Amino acid sequence: LLYERCGRLLHAERNRRLFGRLKQQKTAETEKISLSRALHDAKHVSFGWKYMSGVHANPLSPA
Repeated sequence: LLYERCGRLLHAERNRRLFGRLKQQKTAETEKISLSRALHDAKHVSFGWKYMSGVHANPLSPA
């Protein structure tokens, strides 16, 4: 009986550890996706001036 109890406790501890790792991995993946989207949006905002009205030149440069 004591052996079975020890086995259950070991399995429960292992399951908690694995669940914790999965939770960390999921939050890291979510953070990675959100940062990737933010970077993508930032690139489009900062380089958007190149494609204004079909002209591929810097509108701030003297023409």
